[in-house]
Amino acid sequence: MADITVSGMMIEGLRADCRVLQTSSRRWALTGPGTDELRDGQDVTVTGHAELGAKNPCGQVFVVSAIH
Repeated sequence: MADITVSGMMIEGLRADCRVLQTSSRRWALTGPGTDELRDGQDVTVTGHAELGAKNPCGQVFVVSAIH
């Protein structure tokens, strides 16, 4: 699967350990290196890929390979 780059704002998830990125078109549950340090209200751009069919309690999974 090809990597894509998405931008948006980090928002509060259903649980304290959720890292949710709200883009103009959807919400992504971010996983991967460095995502634990992202905070609510932060504008962020990430590169990675969607894990289609994979969901966790935080939402649709997006596996981050780079944070810009």
